[in-house]
Amino acid sequence: MARYLIMETLDDVETVYGELEAAAQGIAGLAWLGCRMELKGVYGNRFVVRTRTKCIKWVRAAAASLGRPVVTVRVTGSARKAEALAKSLKPLYAPGKLLD
Repeated sequence: MARYLIMETLDDVETVYGELEAAAQGIAGLAWLGCRMELKGVYGNRFVVRTRTKCIKWVRAAAASLGRPVVTVRVTGSARKAEALAKSLKPLYAPGKLLD
């Protein structure tokens, strides 16, 4: 079953996504063979990643291990809901500072 992770970063989304995928594969090792990641949408500095349910833990661990600020905002089960949430939630990052 697919899950959608809504993530937010201060850096370039394409660069962060590439690093995130490589780090997740490195963390999971051979267990990654049944997994894959797909970038479903970019909304400013927020992006939606599609992956299998069993792979979420490795993607979130990879986000924590990156030397860049990347935050998992929400995990949801449908693409439509993920897109709506990515567009509607209050941003966590403002240019140069963290919002309360």
